[in-house]
Amino acid sequence: MLPALQSTRDAIVVLTPSDHGVLDTNAFRTSLREAIVRVGCGRQRLVLFGAEPSGVTDDYGWIMPEDSTPAQGVRKVASFVEKPSTDVAAGLLASGAVWNTMVVVTGAAHLMTLYRRHLPDVARVFDLSLRLPPRARGTFLRGAYRDLPVTDFCRDLLMVADDLWVHVWSNSLGWSDLGTPARLREWLPRATQAAAVPDTPGRHADIETRPHVESA
Repeated sequence: MLPALQSTRDAIVVLTPSDHGVLDTNAFRTSLREAIVRVGCGRQRLVLFGAEPSGVTDDYGWIMPEDSTPAQGVRKVASFVEKPSTDVAAGLLASGAVWNTMVVVTGAAHLMTLYRRHLPDVARVFDLSLRLPPRARGTFLRGAYRDLPVTDFCRDLLMVADDLWVHVWSNSLGWSDLGTPARLREWLPRATQAAAVPDTPGRHADIETRPHVESA
């Protein structure tokens, strides 16, 4: 995020976890571009992506939208439930909740505002590092990281953010969190099948292999 903060006040960042699989990467990137446009023109300040659930699971976070009618492809977030019991997850599924993918599109300045408001110790480290020359920044951040309190990005930042919206991916996108061997074994045959389809340009399976920050 620091390079984005330095580049321009209007920088937009895209945050993606490193261990997710996506079958339709064309649709994945299209949805990100749409969210970037919405954030860039000020229609939403922070867009979080959710995935249409295919069943009950107790090791995903869940998002409850405010209503079931999408507005321009997104809905206001009403609440979060983090890794519920199976019974609670079944109720969430029946109520229209979606899985939390932790893919986020927002402005770098807005994200920094959230850090200052809710995680001031982390924000202070960011502010100090921005005053240093680039060559000294890495050493400073490595040292400061050891002394920071343990925080959770979803719990301590997203769950308390105002004006938070969710864009829900349908099952056809083929999103999966590949954080367990079982999910990877389940997802790989679908990825192989999707990659073999010759008549869908731009549609292919992909594993997001690293977290990245993009500015626009």
